[in-house]
Formats: sequence, structure tokens, C-alpha cells
Amino acid sequence: MIEFVGHNTAALNASSCCVYFGFVSNAEFCSSIHDVWETDLVDYCISCNDSDTSFEVCIHCNQILCAFDCSDSWNCTDCKITYCKHCREEDARVADVMVTFCDYGYCEPYCSKCRLSSCKNGDNDCVDCKSMVFAMLLEESNEKQARINSLLEECNSMQARIDSQQEEMERSKSIMFTSEYPPITIRIKDMAGETLVTIERTTKMETLFQAFAMKKNLSLEALRFTLRGETIDPIATAASLDLVDMIEINAAW
Repeated sequence: MIEFVGHNTAALNASSCCVYFGFVSNAEFCSSIHDVWETDLVDYCISCNDSDTSFEVCIHCNQILCAFDCSDSWNCTDCKITYCKHCREEDARVADVMVTFCDYGYCEPYCSKCRLSSCKNGDNDCVDCKSMVFAMLLEESNEKQARINSLLEECNSMQARIDSQQEEMERSKSIMFTSEYPPITIRIKDMAGETLVTIERTTKMETLFQAFAMKKNLSLEALRFTLRGETIDPIATAASLDLVDMIEINAAW
């Protein structure tokens, strides 16, 4: 019979032993009779012999089931999916979504997906329900953590590339500055004569003053350096003072 139905556009109602032609699937048949149902005296459930029964479909094996207790089918209170007794007891492949009661026994029947959702959003505080979906919660948490770790690695990699690009930019700027502003030679004039010192334009003047004091074996605090009659700021640079090559500054003590 099942092979016959499979080769024809028909639905097989095992609960009443009736075949219905013109339906692509059992689900289409049940949807149709729920919308417009006229009692057919031959279409009783052969188990409970009830003419007022309605039918539903097992989401896994596609078997048409009597909606009353005689089929021992379980419906998820939330999403309304249905599982027959055979699929619930013998098919481990549907264990992740099959309809079950929690071990405590007081909660409504839920499929694992709906139970997981209700435990996550706080609608279900049942400890036993939470224990049933703990493995799913743990797996989901591990997947999220793995995703976070992947994103962190990606961020660190991007930051490393940014740092490398910034270093390259600084090197380029330094090369451009050196090319545009080459080192200059400064003439330091004192009462004993003249001293020539070559420095970079970015060098602070205090470095120049310290080198001069050491060369003359003098205390830096005792020296005074002037440019065009004005005391030179020790933290200024040759570039900020706009010094040119072979410019003369005066040293006194």
C-alpha cells in the first residue's frame, strides 16, 4: 500500500486505513480536512472508533495520526510540531528536536529547540528543562566563543597591519624630511674662537649645548647661547628656529 501511494498522487491515512487521491503529501491532506471537513462514516479512527476525530502528521516519518490520545503522538506546546510514538522511541536522529516532557513532569511538552529558546530568554525557569538543553546551550556558547576568538584574532591581525603601515609612513616621512632638510653645520663663536658642529634639523639645541660644554670642559649651567642677541631656547630645534647651514651663534660664560 505504501509503495502504491508513493507512485501516485495520494495520501495514506493509516489510522483509518483510507487512501485519498489528489494530495501531494499527507500534510496537504490534513491541512485540507482541517479547513473543510465533512464526516465520512468510513473515515473513523480504527483505534478509538471516533467519527469526530481530526488528524495530524508526524513531522519525521510523515505518518497521518489520530489527534486523540490513541495515537500517542506528542505536540510541542509552542511550535505545534508532532512526533509519533515510534519516531520518539526508536529514532535517535530526531532527539535534538523531538517533543518531550522534562524529567520533573510538570512542564508542558516542548521540542528541544523551543525549550532551548524559552530557557535562554528566561520564560522557563525549570531546572530539569534547563538540564535537558544544557548540552545545546554549552555547544552554542562554545560556538559563540569560537566566533569571538576568531574576531579577536582578525582584529589583532588588522591592528598589526595598521601599526606596520603607520611605521612605514613614519619612515617615509623621516626620509622625506631628511631629503628636504639635510643636516646643517652650526658655527659656535666664543671668546677663544669658533667651533663647528653638524646636527640634524630635528635635534634639540640642548644636545648641541651639552656637546659644546663637554668639549670645552665647562659647566652647561655657566654657558649662555644667543642668536641675533636673543637667548636660545634649549628645547627648540634647528628646524623650529629656521637655522640655515653655517649660521653663527654666540656662546659666553
